[in-house]
Amino acid sequence: MNTQDAIRIAEFETVEARNRRGWTPEEIRHMQAPVGTTAEFHQTWQALMQQLERVLSLAHQRHPRRGPPQFARPALTISARA
Repeated sequence: MNTQDAIRIAEFETVEARNRRGWTPEEIRHMQAPVGTTAEFHQTWQALMQQLERVLSLAHQRHPRRGPPQFARPALTISARA
């Protein structure tokens, strides 16, 4: 077990103990907002989506799709005539 594992286990045990005894008003006041509800999260998300759009656009310009995929034709067979 490394240090990160020990920290995670300690955090988990702390949360479990808190859930058993209940939350104090002080803990509720200092609780962090759930993921995805902050303005910083939305700004970061929008920036990532814009970067993704640019990458996809550049990739499409470099290698545009040329219609549906082309499949290999079956090999020609020569039949013996009797």
